[in-house]
Amino acid sequence: PDWPDAGAARSWLAAERANLLATERRARGQGRPGAAARLAYAMAGFLDEECHWVDAEAVLVTAVEHWTGTGERAALCRALLHLSAVHAHTARYPEAAESGDRALRIARATGDEEAEAEVLRTLGTLNWHVGDHQAALVLFQKSFAITAMSGDSLDRARLHNNMAVTLLFLGEYDRALEHFEKTLSGFTEAGDHAALGKTLNNIGDLYLRRGDLESSRRSFEESLTFLEHSGNRYDRATVRGSLADVLTESGDIAAALPLYQETLAEFRALADRKSQADTLIGLGEAYRKAGEPERAVRHFLDALDIARLIGAAHQEIQALRHLGQAHFAAGRLDSAGQDLEAALSLAERTHDVDEKARTESVLTDVRRAVGGASTAHTLPGLTFEPGGN
Repeated sequence: PDWPDAGAARSWLAAERANLLATERRARGQGRPGAAARLAYAMAGFLDEECHWVDAEAVLVTAVEHWTGTGERAALCRALLHLSAVHAHTARYPEAAESGDRALRIARATGDEEAEAEVLRTLGTLNWHVGDHQAALVLFQKSFAITAMSGDSLDRARLHNNMAVTLLFLGEYDRALEHFEKTLSGFTEAGDHAALGKTLNNIGDLYLRRGDLESSRRSFEESLTFLEHSGNRYDRATVRGSLADVLTESGDIAAALPLYQETLAEFRALADRKSQADTLIGLGEAYRKAGEPERAVRHFLDALDIARLIGAAHQEIQALRHLGQAHFAAGRLDSAGQDLEAALSLAERTHDVDEKARTESVLTDVRRAVGGASTAHTLPGLTFEPGGN
């Protein structure tokens, strides 16, 4: 077809997705694995962007098998790159790392700097998913060093956004904002409205962390205006969850709860487990602030189970911290101390500066309460005397 623009091509792919997938399966079934692999690669970007991750994984696995057997390294490298990103979306982090590492070895062996830069960015995102923010930042910086020499402005804007988000988790808000400003400039120049929407969501998160609820909400609402027209299901659900977070912080629990429920249903439909954990934590916090601590604890425990199952350290820290707060509010000081000490230990290991500071603040309150409750009350590894901190 002669598509007039990218939007028309995307619409055609959406309309023909089932037929294209059937064609790929038929090609494999008729002994034409090369044709199936090429079709899989042609669809991969669209399937990933539109959140059809199960379909993308299915076709890319067979494409990787084919090109592994034929020794076509350039094709194999890019198929592995796509597969790594898809595995990360579905929280299959070990598989994502394996595919990404294979792609990186091929890119470097063949001198393909463009592929190397993109693999480094994908691996950086993977490290962010599992909570290793220092490692993520290093990988993004390496990717940017290559992209600054040979990449285009859109690639640089993406990396500025990646570095900014990582710096948020490292507690470096001013540096993050500098990168976000460069991101907005690059995406505005490129006319990429979906990317602009996602960046505005990230900037809203920065304002939320700083306690500027009004600016945060404005940023989230502006983000949603972009993403309602040009974003995908994941993007829109993410911003709705962000809006629910700022409503919770503002005390508007009645407005936050249905947004959280809608967001959770969407992430379950997408099989995005990490985002499910994020949303469950938000729901739990909303119920805690609404005076329903037991309901809050159930949501935090569900989030903790998911985070530990998939190896998402940041979500595990958050779930533990919120559990500690809920137990503290209910007067269960021992349970509060155990959860908060576990959260603090993990935050220190993963250099999650923001969560470390928040956990330490709550833990200080618990220690003071323990000191006032008994002459010698023990928390894991420590004994506190009355008035101790």
